[in-house]
Amino acid sequence: MSQVLAIDVGGTNVRLAVVDAGGTILGEARQRVDLSRRQHADTTAAEAFAIDALAAAIRPVLAKQPVGAIGIGFPGFFRGDTGVLAASPNLPGLIEFPLAERLAAALNVPVSVQNDAL
Repeated sequence: MSQVLAIDVGGTNVRLAVVDAGGTILGEARQRVDLSRRQHADTTAAEAFAIDALAAAIRPVLAKQPVGAIGIGFPGFFRGDTGVLAASPNLPGLIEFPLAERLAAALNVPVSVQNDAL
């Protein structure tokens, strides 16, 4: 499948666009997630909240337009191209978190994630 889902994650909103191999935007959506306003007492709760919130924002788009992969720009510092979030100023509870792996498992779609400022 040549379509991908491009996602920009912010502190309060997630912007999503399905794009074809030529770069044409086939569909767009915006979801409110309020990731930065949630404080969690422990890392496990922060990780579960992040995956649940992102998956809930993404699933409606995938239901309308299945894609072959997902690419995400995320506020935080990553361990190279591993998809492991070393730390995020917006989500202090996420440290050394395998974001790409966990989200890919939740959605059953390959996920690549990197700092949103790169």
